[in-house]
Amino acid sequence: MESYRSKAFKIMAVVMFALIVGFFAAAHYITGDSKSSLRVLTESSAYKLDIDRLNRQSETMRLEPIGRSELEASKEAVKNGDADGVVVIGEASGVPTVAYTYSQFPDLDAIAVIQNELKSQYIVHVTEAKNIAPDAAEALLAQIEVQEESLNRTNAIGLVYFFAFLMYLFITMYGQMVALSIAGEKVSRVMEIMITKVKPTTMMYAKVISSMMAGLTQIAIVAAGYLTARAMGWVGEDLSLLGMSIDVSIITVKLFAFLVVYFILGYSLYAIMYAALSSIVSRIEDMNAVTAPLSVLLIAAFVVALQCMGDPNSTTVAVSSYIPFFSPMVTFSRLVMGEAGTVELLVTIAELVASIGLLSVMMNRLYTSGVMRYAEKTKWTDVIKLTREA
Repeated sequence: MESYRSKAFKIMAVVMFALIVGFFAAAHYITGDSKSSLRVLTESSAYKLDIDRLNRQSETMRLEPIGRSELEASKEAVKNGDADGVVVIGEASGVPTVAYTYSQFPDLDAIAVIQNELKSQYIVHVTEAKNIAPDAAEALLAQIEVQEESLNRTNAIGLVYFFAFLMYLFITMYGQMVALSIAGEKVSRVMEIMITKVKPTTMMYAKVISSMMAGLTQIAIVAAGYLTARAMGWVGEDLSLLGMSIDVSIITVKLFAFLVVYFILGYSLYAIMYAALSSIVSRIEDMNAVTAPLSVLLIAAFVVALQCMGDPNSTTVAVSSYIPFFSPMVTFSRLVMGEAGTVELLVTIAELVASIGLLSVMMNRLYTSGVMRYAEKTKWTDVIKLTREA
């Protein structure tokens, strides 16, 4: 209840809900002009673009013809962001040339269209000059079509990033919340009063579970935001996050169920360690130094989960999915990408449960020994020593 009443929880709940609903609303209503604006200067008499036809046919670019006197001004417009690029079409030894000026990121699709258009004109010129039959030239340049069939891969790269970041954020935030709560009670000496009424381990798990419930509530708010957007008809097919495609068809009850399962297991694994390690500090300032290894592990798990976007079957990703400290984010990311099978899910869940059980035994000892320990500085040798005690 303390977490629910806090301003931070309320603000985050509102922000998360607004971000989810706002994302889908913006994707639905704000279409904007996504076409690349390219200014074209033609300096060749033999090779010219049919700009009107290309503008009608293309959904990704808009061409604007310019004169030689407008070249420098157009480049300045590209530099200032008023145009996406300048294309100069020339000719060298009878072969068309293309000079492309852009600011930071080239529009390769638009340039490919221009190249293909000029290439077609060049073929016509060569066939006429060499007295080659047009049908023969066309036959030699025929493209081999590749028919692709994906059995289980989806456009889920954007979802992998979102869910991996969501899990990293919630585990880190609510794990540190447990640590701050325990360290604060110890520093303020409230702990000395509480342990006379309640067993130390009971207090530890009560804090772990209460923070976990707050995290699950935030996940429910994310789901509510998605369902609200879906009910409003704002969930479309062509969606992207930071330029990464999103396949909303895989957002199912099953996916959210596994998100909850892996969050609970991943959070429990780290929260128990956050709680035990924070119990041995005597000053709030020392907590970050003691819990730093946990932050490193979480960052490493997040980085490996991001690697899943490029190659979910790489050796690093596959091995990491079976490492308990990494598997909550990595295995779930592989599930989003459609690569994690039933056996992998069951094995990783069993490993996490076993790891939590083993860590609980060790962290219970550390917590029980550490809550009443006061020292100016804590070393990792002290942590090992306290773990062996009682």
